[in-house]
Amino acid sequence: MNRYRPMRESETVALALFDHPEGMVHNDPKEEIADEYSISYVEHSGFEVQVGRKRWQFQQGDVFLTFPGLAYRCHHSESIPTDRTSHTDNATSCSAPEASLELRFS
Repeated sequence: MNRYRPMRESETVALALFDHPEGMVHNDPKEEIADEYSISYVEHSGFEVQVGRKRWQFQQGDVFLTFPGLAYRCHHSESIPTDRTSHTDNATSCSAPEASLELRFS
């Protein structure tokens, strides 16, 4: 199970904490499709992201970017994940999200 806790919101940007409720078993979805631009900063623990056949390990201090239509899958090594991210979405000012994504994933 995922938990999304809003912290601040404006007309164009929302800031939230994204984590998993303590003690609850989590089943990773087979696929997620981003419906907006987002920036997620990994504050605690980590997870793996898969896009197509490529996989990247994200840990504390890493940044994960999405853009509308990005199909990805997150994998957790534990059945009760402890990762936590600060999540910013609706960041409409991003002019070239694909280029930013490529910089992180290369």
